[in-house]
This record gives sequence, C-alpha cells and structure tokens, in this order.
Amino acid sequence: MKRTILMGMLVSTLQIACAQRIQHRTPEQRAAHKTEVLTKKLNLTTAQADKIKSVLLVQATRMDSLKAQMKVHRRSGRRQITSRTDQQMNSILTPAQKKQYLAWKAAKREKRAAKHASAS
Repeated sequence: MKRTILMGMLVSTLQIACAQRIQHRTPEQRAAHKTEVLTKKLNLTTAQADKIKSVLLVQATRMDSLKAQMKVHRRSGRRQITSRTDQQMNSILTPAQKKQYLAWKAAKREKRAAKHASAS
C-alpha cells in the first residue's frame, strides 16, 4: 500500500516537473532565441541580427496564426512561410553565412528525422 502511494506521488511529481518545463514561448521570445543562436553560429553583425530578428518575428507570428487554422492547410502554409523567410534571410546574409545557415538547417532536419525515426 505504501509503495503504491509513493509511486503515485513520484509519478505526479514528475508530471508536474515536465509540465513546468514545457512553456509555450511567445513569438517575440522564439524570434529572440533563434536570433541569438544564429548570431553565434553565423557571426552576424548587429545590423544583420536586427534585420533577422524582425524577419523571424514575422515568421513566428504567422506560424502562430497558422496553428489556429485547419490541419490540412497548415503544411502548405508552413512551407510558404518558411520559403519566404529563407528568401529574406538569404538577402541579409553574406555568401559564407548562407553556407553556414544551410548547414545548420540541414543538421536540424537530420536531428528531427532521427528523433521521429526513433519514436516510430
């Protein structure tokens, strides 16, 4: 009986801890975080970082509004938003930074694919 109660308490504590870790970030927070990451990875100048942050803020806001739409339309909408964002990013980055950005995106894609493969 005591073990059952202790196990129940442990499980509920873990669930609460996980729920607290999962925080839904605002578009501003997501844009700022991604800009920080890209600034470190691509050695962006302050001017580039400001421009990229505004591009990413627009992307995050559009993605949030897209989540409210029907699931069928989300995939095509997400691709359009991502494509537009990439075009804007490429106009801001130098050729060397573009290569690093593409490598970073490819690494993220591989990591996501490996995560989905291991979950299946």
